[in-house]
Amino acid sequence: MIQDSRLKTQDSRNVKIVFFGTSPVAVGVLDALKADGYLPALIVTTPDAPAGRKLALKPPPAKLWALANDIPLLQPTKLNSELNYKLQTKNYQLFLVASYGKLIPKKLLGIPKHGTLNVHPSLLPKYRGPSPIQSAILNGDSETGVTIMLMDEKMDEGPILAEERVALNGTEVNEELELKLSTLGGHLLARVIPDWLASRVEPRPQDHAQATYTHKFNKANGLIDPHLLSLPSYGILQNSVGGIESESERELRETTPPKSDSTAAEAAERMVRAFNPSPGTYTIITTKRGKQMRVKILSASIRDDRLLPLRVIPEGKRETSWEEFVWRVR
Repeated sequence: MIQDSRLKTQDSRNVKIVFFGTSPVAVGVLDALKADGYLPALIVTTPDAPAGRKLALKPPPAKLWALANDIPLLQPTKLNSELNYKLQTKNYQLFLVASYGKLIPKKLLGIPKHGTLNVHPSLLPKYRGPSPIQSAILNGDSETGVTIMLMDEKMDEGPILAEERVALNGTEVNEELELKLSTLGGHLLARVIPDWLASRVEPRPQDHAQATYTHKFNKANGLIDPHLLSLPSYGILQNSVGGIESESERELRETTPPKSDSTAAEAAERMVRAFNPSPGTYTIITTKRGKQMRVKILSASIRDDRLLPLRVIPEGKRETSWEEFVWRVR
């Protein structure tokens, strides 16, 4: 049984921890751990990466958190023997991992006396892999959760130490659900740590036969069929329909995943929520003058079995409402 975090001993708070993490999910976990009295002695995150049109180097969120909290930081390009040596010489007792973005070799996982614990934002073995939160939204799940597991060298296959369930109501947006689950996961981890250090937790093997897997989504996955859109009654726009398949329609056919049992419009609405803010959703429409325009969809709802965009960003323009955009391009 996992005890309340308020009962953790002074020894558990002083354990030398290395935290591996990169994304906003990692930051949510770190914030919760800090609130519960746990600060890592070292944070390992990924290198700064090019971002934006100018491809300027952008630091990962976990790096910014480390700097703001005056925590020592490593950004290795490779998880090799050099990193292994640095970690071995400091006598770290526990590794924690949350949304790091790389598979950690077995040799590294075995360095700390108490092993390596992972926070995963799904109810394992469901949704192993890099996009469990997006996948739960895309599939219209009625619940999700977080799992604390003891890591091994395989992807999300380690034995389970604790889990907590979260009900979903079908309106969740990826960015908001990320924060909710990462915060929940951090607090759950803080409750697990003292019992794990005291050998009061019995790891439970996963049922690998029930495992499902996710993959990383990219911008191409966010393309929405323009035929699904709800257009104003005054008919400013036309859908790109014709006997010849356009480049955008070919891209749509090649990248759109199979539809679920729900209507295509409902699946598209879930996509808008699941891919917010990244990788984003967009559509390509054709005006009556024959011009094709790429429009990013920020939020949407369903109207008469059609997808009704609410807030959009037309290519090269500022954010606006769908109605205003359509009126301007008439």
